Amino acid sequence: MGVTAIYCPALRRNRETVQPLSEHLGLAILTIPGWQLPNTRQFAQDFIQKALANHGGGVILWAGNSSAVGAWGSNLQELYQQLGGDGQGPRAYDDLFVIVVDDSGAINIQKRLYGKRR
Repeated sequence: MGVTAIYCPALRRNRETVQPLSEHLGLAILTIPGWQLPNTRQFAQDFIQKALANHGGGVILWAGNSSAVGAWGSNLQELYQQLGGDGQGPRAYDDLFVIVVDDSGAINIQKRLYGKRR
């Protein structure tokens, strides 16, 4: 898919999820410190702004969390909503959402599946 940047929360399970791709592509894993995630709304606003400023024209992978409880919150759902998604955002481990922001700012969301649904 042409991934040019890999981000995830600074949680072991998130890092382990993206580590094989990071090694394969030779890209560093850019982690978001835990203190930035509890306020999911602010995190999503800041992350989107940072991603567009630093990786415009690129393909960013975010391996986040969908839990609605705990300090990490549902950062996947918040990002999805702030990028124009409607309805249920990513929830299952095999959900793959491709969100494309074109040069005009128009957003296209493609809901996909990673692997085969069990």
